Amino acid sequence: MKKIDIEEIHKRLLSIATCFHEICCKNGIPYYMLGGTMLGAYRHKGFIPWDDDMDFGVPIEDYERMIEVMTSDLPSKYICTTFQNNPGNRCSYVKIMDSTTLIEDYTNRLPLKKQLGVNIDVVPLVNCDKDSPAIKHLFFLRRLTRLVYYEPTDCGIIKKSIKRILRFTFPISQDKMLRKIQRNVIKCHKRNGKYCGSILGAWGAKEIVPKDIMGQPKLYPFEGIQLYGVSQPELYLTSLYGQGFMKPPPEGDLHIHLNNAYVI
Repeated sequence: MKKIDIEEIHKRLLSIATCFHEICCKNGIPYYMLGGTMLGAYRHKGFIPWDDDMDFGVPIEDYERMIEVMTSDLPSKYICTTFQNNPGNRCSYVKIMDSTTLIEDYTNRLPLKKQLGVNIDVVPLVNCDKDSPAIKHLFFLRRLTRLVYYEPTDCGIIKKSIKRILRFTFPISQDKMLRKIQRNVIKCHKRNGKYCGSILGAWGAKEIVPKDIMGQPKLYPFEGIQLYGVSQPELYLTSLYGQGFMKPPPEGDLHIHLNNAYVI
């Protein structure tokens, strides 16, 4: 295996995103850039220089169809993964990965074919009521799943031991928790909800914004191609990152997900 740098990761992510964009357009599936990908498009016209992932959202009405067409139409080296078909994906949403790569820190205890490669995240977008009991219950389930099952690579030995005890004693398996989260996403969706957004993202309620902020998908330049994003980026990015979103954070606050990525 050969370790790859951030420039190579960006190149491979952009290739996956290009295929994702083309297949969505071909099949009439709307999508949006989200989170740091939307910020990168707006602030840098491409990747945030130190960012090493990409985030997209597809309206929940089109989400299952998106999975079907990605599974059938993606080039063979790209795989549409869920926790049901790849135990390396421990999320309740889709990751489209480059199977010629490997992210060591995600799944290095699994057989090679079940590990995750460099990937983009694709989450369902719901219309919802931001403060509904269903939303609060979903956030609780996600926090509980993270507490019990998520083990960061920099986790100390005491915390690791506590998490292992929790996993051993917790009455529900991780797969059952992820299926429960998926069912609750559907419960949260209301066609006439005043808000829209990802309820599975890292920013929690900040990712749920008034529907007109998401609006109709709008094309933005991104590293020499064009990708769809939100209709009102300033309001969306302010919701996530605050008024100062155009100013890059101090070097010590940079957050990088992939520490070890390889070509296999």
